[in-house]
Amino acid sequence: MISTLSTKAQWLRIYPHTNKSFVKTLCAALFMAASLVSVSLAYADEEGDKGKDKSKWKEHSKEEELKHEVSYLAQKLLDMSGEDTLTVSQEPYMKPFLGVCSAINPGGVQLTCITPGHGAEAAGLRTGDMIVEVDGVSLTSSKSESVKKIYYDTLGSMKTGQVFTFKIFRGAEEKTIRATVGKLSQPGYTLTIRRK
Repeated sequence: MISTLSTKAQWLRIYPHTNKSFVKTLCAALFMAASLVSVSLAYADEEGDKGKDKSKWKEHSKEEELKHEVSYLAQKLLDMSGEDTLTVSQEPYMKPFLGVCSAINPGGVQLTCITPGHGAEAAGLRTGDMIVEVDGVSLTSSKSESVKKIYYDTLGSMKTGQVFTFKIFRGAEEKTIRATVGKLSQPGYTLTIRRK
């Protein structure tokens, strides 16, 4: 997944004490930031002269902020590798995806966002719902770490097409909701970073 001009092994020889997970996360963040800059630039071009003054300045400000983020992350990767040029690649792949963001609490797992167009939304889960049980396993405990482990172990092993049964509280109302795991397409990319 991550390579510097040749192989993963070369990366680890160049920077052996690097946490591979950290590097992957940093690379993903850099790719996302670069994508956001592209989208921002495309949107600014598309908008053209509409609402020139304030909206153009705000768009320019966001664009500049994203460019600084990309620059910072690129510099970090180059510094970590010790190279002047670094190539990061990711093959396209599909992964199981339910479409929820969550916060772990001793009383359960609160949904903090629902991704439109995916299984959680289709099943009727909503932001703010408190999951107290998943597939018959309780998520209520006085220890957040215990809840976190159960929840992430359960969802971490999900497969496309799998159906989860959630017992939730929406305010004071208890509901049982069945949600089917969908899939999310991750595009492939190659990103080359060069030091100036």
